[in-house]
Amino acid sequence: MPPNSPTFQLIVQSTQAEFAAAHYVARYQTDPLEMLRWNEEALSRAEAANDERVRAFLPSLYVNLGKAHERLGHQAEAERFYQLAADLGLPHQID
Repeated sequence: MPPNSPTFQLIVQSTQAEFAAAHYVARYQTDPLEMLRWNEEALSRAEAANDERVRAFLPSLYVNLGKAHERLGHQAEAERFYQLAADLGLPHQID
């Protein structure tokens, strides 16, 4: 299927919508495991979208993944995601 076909473009748009929905659902979770699960889902969808427009969400997503890992006591993973966010221009420190 050619990337400029209408069908392909609809597939890309739906993948982006799924990523954005998971990203926002994750932000409102109080359970750190659920927060992590939804953020991981959002990351999976963002990577599947393979679209430059999704890149603008990545720093926020990485910070949220870091927060989820931090709340679960996974310091090394939290630091890794905070560094990914910082590399994209959104610095964050472990609380």
